[in-house]
Amino acid sequence: MPKTRETMIAHLQGREKLLEYIGFPRQQAEWITLVCLHSGLFTRDQLAFYLQGANRFYVRRCVKALLDCRVSSRPFADERVIDGRLVCRIFGKQIYEVLEIPHVRHRREASLEVIRR
Repeated sequence: MPKTRETMIAHLQGREKLLEYIGFPRQQAEWITLVCLHSGLFTRDQLAFYLQGANRFYVRRCVKALLDCRVSSRPFADERVIDGRLVCRIFGKQIYEVLEIPHVRHRREASLEVIRR
C-alpha cells in the first residue's frame, strides 16, 4: 500500500491547519510546520523537492510569502546566503505559538557550523 502524505508526516497532527487559517495554502502550511518541527532551516532546493519539482518561480513566491507574512507586527522568518546558498530560517516566537510548539531550540540563532550541518 503506497504511503500518502498524511501517513508519511503523521507527526504534524493537524498543526498545518493552524497556518491555513493565517492564509497559507495547505501544501505550504505543511512545509512550514514540518520545518518548524525539525530544524527551523531550509533551502529553496528542499522546498522545491517537497513541492514535487515545482519551478523556481513558484518556490520563490512561496519563500517571499513566508518572509512577508506577519502574525503580529514582526517578521518570523529571514533568508541569508550561507556558503553560496540561500538558507531560510523560521524563528519567530509567534509562528511557533500558532503551531502550538512554544519552547523549541530552533528559534535561537545558530552558529554557522550548525547551519551547515
